[in-house]
Amino acid sequence: MQIFNALRTRRPDCAAVIGLVFGPDVVMAYLGRGLTATAYFIAGASVSAALIWLFIRLSVPGAYASLVVLAWHSFGAVLGYRVAEALPSSTVFPWYSRWYNIILLFSAAIFPLAMLAGRFAF
Repeated sequence: MQIFNALRTRRPDCAAVIGLVFGPDVVMAYLGRGLTATAYFIAGASVSAALIWLFIRLSVPGAYASLVVLAWHSFGAVLGYRVAEALPSSTVFPWYSRWYNIILLFSAAIFPLAMLAGRFAF
């Protein structure tokens, strides 16, 4: 039973790595903060749309977009670490905080956005 308890706790260093790799929306879903994850997902989609618009309309180099994405993911790492550190060890996480549900939810949200972007691009 000790193995299952280790899988249920959210360590701050693991949350920081998830935030650095995937961004603040995924790490907030992993930590059981659903509304915050939704808000960060919408904010990330709007920033991505703004970067695409700047790249297409104003010919802004792609290096600036990379810096914005790096800053966004670094923010996710710091945020994930701080939130996971503040969580009590007896926290019961909701259904969407499990890794397989996170993959399902975010892929289900990305596919319609990709189809919408393809529809407007061509």
